[in-house]
Amino acid sequence: MKQLIVIWGLFSLSLFASAHNHKNPDLSQSSKKETTALETNKKFGGAITPQDTLTLSQVISDFDKYKGKTIVIEATTEKVCEQKGCWMVIKDGSHQVRTLFKDYGFFVPKDIVGQKVRVQGVMEQKKISAATLRHYKKDEGAKLGEIQKIKTGRMDYQFTADAVEVY
Repeated sequence: MKQLIVIWGLFSLSLFASAHNHKNPDLSQSSKKETTALETNKKFGGAITPQDTLTLSQVISDFDKYKGKTIVIEATTEKVCEQKGCWMVIKDGSHQVRTLFKDYGFFVPKDIVGQKVRVQGVMEQKKISAATLRHYKKDEGAKLGEIQKIKTGRMDYQFTADAVEVY
């Protein structure tokens, strides 16, 4: 029985070593550069449906007109969650809005700060708790002292996107 176990162990070890030493020709070329998620995929979530593209200024200045409706906004990414890419802040002029992703169903690359995006979804205005604001600050990579300064919540605009396109 011991011999069978030793033989099985050696066989398993040789299979592992063989698989580990096999070189993938596409990955073994040192001249190939690594690709980021953004280079291989510039669309996240669902597809953006053809419709007029709005600015944050338009939506915020006439919020009641767009409230609860699916719209497309074009803006620039200001911040992205440094942990997973599970939210981003988009900016247009002096307006900025935190964008979450519907049902936590997709994330965006963490390296898209400063890039233009089109986001499709619904804008709402809601009370954001102090705990949630502290959580966002932590995700931004803020220092503990800055996080601890947040004591109260606030009313804020929030966009829930079902599709994002980076360009």
